[in-house]
Amino acid sequence: MSLKTIFQEGQKERRRRKSLGKVGSELKEKDAVLAAQLTALGQKAWEAKADISAFADQQAALADVQTTLNDLQAQAEQLQGQKQESEENKKLENDRLASGQKETEEKKRELDKNLARQNSTLQAGRKESQQARDRLAAMARERSQLLSKLADPEANEAEKGEISKGLDLLAKEETALQTGITAREEAGKPIAALAASLQEGSNQMKKQLDDLRQEQKQITAELDKKISVAKNDLAKNGEKVREAESRQRLNFKTLGEKLSAARCSDPNLAAETAAVQNARNELEGVQAMMGGLQRQKDDTQVSAYKKMVAIIIGAIVLVAAIAVALILLFPAAP
Repeated sequence: MSLKTIFQEGQKERRRRKSLGKVGSELKEKDAVLAAQLTALGQKAWEAKADISAFADQQAALADVQTTLNDLQAQAEQLQGQKQESEENKKLENDRLASGQKETEEKKRELDKNLARQNSTLQAGRKESQQARDRLAAMARERSQLLSKLADPEANEAEKGEISKGLDLLAKEETALQTGITAREEAGKPIAALAASLQEGSNQMKKQLDDLRQEQKQITAELDKKISVAKNDLAKNGEKVREAESRQRLNFKTLGEKLSAARCSDPNLAAETAAVQNARNELEGVQAMMGGLQRQKDDTQVSAYKKMVAIIIGAIVLVAAIAVALILLFPAAP
């Protein structure tokens, strides 16, 4: 067989194979359409309560899967209700505890403000008393100096008179300062008692806040766990529903096949029966095309196609080998 003949005959086989691939894809599409129409026929017969007593096995299988779906639906509704109830309880509890925390925080804030005022008053009194004590200490030193001068035998009467006046002034100031210290101490006692009471109240408010936050954390964790369990159960329920629906579709398809084979004449199923027949006719037409292409198979053309492919591959390999050899023999200049 010449090279020209190899390529001529090989191209015929290539076109046949290409057509087979295209018709094969169309065949799959038509087969899927027929399966969908058969399923629709079976589903319509079941939902329309058509007489399918002649297919007792299929009727029982569909009744069984319907019972399963009904049970799963009821279970899903129950689980959804549980999940919704837990979510609502979580919101109510969070709102309640958040409100309690806000109220407690406001009370604590007011207590802390009042406590700060009382502590500021106490601190100011202590500061004044300390200043008075510092002055009393300085006055003691001044008195000692004045007394030393008063005892000096060289001091004249005028000087002694001035020293005596100074001692009198120190005594009066000392009395006033000591009186002020005592008065502030007495005035500070109820303020200190109030500050202590306010501090205790603030501590109690803090404990209440900590307890509320801990309660919120615990309740939220418990309700989140319930919600998570409900979600997981709903997911498992959904998987079971999908499995049951898959079995139901298979049973619908099988019922549709049996109804079609029995040439069902139920007027309620006329549209679906016609759709099945139309889909089957189209499928058979494509199958006929497939059969025709398969019968066109020619051993000579198949042999030529294989040789043609081998020649093309060989040529590609040869070109690649030549390219590599040229690169090795004539490397690029640096």
